[in-house]
Amino acid sequence: MIEGTIKYYNSERRFGLIKRADGERDIRFLSDALVKAGVASAFAGQSVEFELVVDPASKKLTAGKLQFK
Repeated sequence: MIEGTIKYYNSERRFGLIKRADGERDIRFLSDALVKAGVASAFAGQSVEFELVVDPASKKLTAGKLQFK
């Protein structure tokens, strides 16, 4: 699992960004990842662990399997 911090989440656009703790570029996450994690929303500053997954619709790398600390 990769550690990071929620940078922001836009509920209207249904996506957000995670600042990675390893210094790599920020990674996007979709609202579907929140639903799968069992949470309704995300807030800036929350600590999270995640895995890199490929979004089936866009074929882009996103954060998935979110686990909030």
